[in-house]
Amino acid sequence: RMINKSGEIRSLLDKGVVIEKTADDRPLKIIGTHTDITSIKQTEKALRENEEQFRSLAENIPGILYKYEYGNDGKERFTYISPEPEKKIGITAEQLQNFYEIIHPEDCEREKRTSKKAREKNKPYHFEGRFKVPDKPIIWLNISSSFLNINPEGKSIYTGIILDITKEKEAELAIQLKEKKYRNIIANMNLGLLEVDTNETVQFANQSFSDMSGYKIDELIGRS
Repeated sequence: RMINKSGEIRSLLDKGVVIEKTADDRPLKIIGTHTDITSIKQTEKALRENEEQFRSLAENIPGILYKYEYGNDGKERFTYISPEPEKKIGITAEQLQNFYEIIHPEDCEREKRTSKKAREKNKPYHFEGRFKVPDKPIIWLNISSSFLNINPEGKSIYTGIILDITKEKEAELAIQLKEKKYRNIIANMNLGLLEVDTNETVQFANQSFSDMSGYKIDELIGRS
């Protein structure tokens, strides 16, 4: 580095060649160049700082960050997976690379349609589905990404995040089962029951109320 006349520290790249030597073969004259590479060094520093910030973000979010590429030849793969995927989403980086081998068969075609639709117009991608890896129960993942660019090889690059939503899905299922049980009970009660929303619009009626009112259940739903 060099301090110039104004007191600024500048980074230099020095290159030189020996053009004349002494009788005992020591360098006598050297000719060379000095290139100001301050801006390059500043860029390198900014990239290192950004990389450190990105690494810190990746380590502290509840899911994993990733980069994914789609080739024109139909091949696709993860090119980056942030640290500790098994700890955060229950699936290793190696298992993720075999994406279509671990996705639930019933969700596979839906994912492929979602992926194709996103790639056709470089639109954001969002998918929720089930995944099965050896010796583990079903894992629900929420996967979201957005188009980044097309690289020099013509491959479409997406960056995104994967979250484990298994607990949320299990809670949803539990609520649905309780609601179904509740509906089955009140549907068969002798008392007439009517459920309305804040706008006094009928949302539910059991058979007893239908019999009392003379309206069919489907005629009652939506009435104010």
